[in-house]
Amino acid sequence: EHVAAEALAMGVAEYVVKHDEQIYFELLPAVVMKQVEIIRRRRELTAEAKLVDKRHKNIQFLFENAQVGILRGRISDGKLNEANNRIVEMLGYPSVENLLEAYRPENHWVDVEERKKFVSTGLREGINRGFEAEFFRLDGSKIQVELSAMFYPDEDQNEVVLVDITDRKRAEEELAVSEERF
Repeated sequence: EHVAAEALAMGVAEYVVKHDEQIYFELLPAVVMKQVEIIRRRRELTAEAKLVDKRHKNIQFLFENAQVGILRGRISDGKLNEANNRIVEMLGYPSVENLLEAYRPENHWVDVEERKKFVSTGLREGINRGFEAEFFRLDGSKIQVELSAMFYPDEDQNEVVLVDITDRKRAEEELAVSEERF
């Protein structure tokens, strides 16, 4: 059967069979042809699975090492499902696991009404870009963030990107004060 499969793979449509001292030419049995097709498809699927695995690892690397905060969570209560290292640093948590366990929106949004506006716009439009808000860090200090998010209301999920704009806002304020003086 193995020899027949190799012959078929090389394009041979018939092969020699020796039985009871007689030699016959036979067409390759459909079973062998099917086996060759199964082997070919298995190789294709293995190659595809390796490619998908590589892409998944690449995306995971980008997620974990992004220079912006990225999180996934429930819309209804803000419970986080996934977060990257940058959001952990921005909010002052010791680890991703700690953030996922302890995060509650009401503890981080300085103005909880702002979160309601953010979510309301996201639910209405499916996306919310460039929304600025002030957040509390774990230690109680404040940071300014710019949020952009995709909303999936049927799944009660959203994906959010946060950029720490604290330094930019501080520089803008200092520039405004400086311009007022002159």
